[in-house]
Amino acid sequence: MRVVAVVSLVLVLATGCSLSLPWTETETEAAGPDVEASGPRDVAVEQELTDEQTAEDPPAVPEADGSPDDPLAFGETALIADWEVTVTGFDVDATDAVLAEDETNEPPSLDRYVLVWVNATYRGTGERSAYLDLIAGVVEEEGAPMAFTDVGCTALTPNDLVGEPDAAAGETVSGSLCIDTYPSVVEGGFGLFLTSTDPEDRPVFWAVP
Repeated sequence: MRVVAVVSLVLVLATGCSLSLPWTETETEAAGPDVEASGPRDVAVEQELTDEQTAEDPPAVPEADGSPDDPLAFGETALIADWEVTVTGFDVDATDAVLAEDETNEPPSLDRYVLVWVNATYRGTGERSAYLDLIAGVVEEEGAPMAFTDVGCTALTPNDLVGEPDAAAGETVSGSLCIDTYPSVVEGGFGLFLTSTDPEDRPVFWAVP
């Protein structure tokens, strides 16, 4: 499962990270000005469906700033894709812990392993894997190009998020995400962020103590 997940993330991230949303026409606009409501009965059915969908939608978590200039603190929650995510821990040099976790783990390809622990509550429909949806990364300094460095980490980590089951709506999973990164990232000023595998989702930053 780890190899499939990593390949999936690489393919997604190869498209880049765009924060602009695509513009799409509504069905009424696409059909043209001659489309009219077919009658009170259809309107009532449409209203009933709308009310039903609204009733099933869970309350949204307000999108806190979480920017590089105003990062969230550990313990604060942000909405990333369909997940309410809280960063609960961070280990700036987890190389020894990762290598001790499993004998098949190899040394980091860059310099060191960094671990990020999260709690994630699913707010979508059906079931989803937090490990396949969420990405952790670091950026070297404010204003520097954003770098998704976790894609290269295939090691099994303590309390690895990959081992958590898929979550249904309202269920919470907890675990660690691994980042394989350069020493310069963690020796100076840097930003820790989480985002999703959707290239249109914004990154949310947390302050590192």
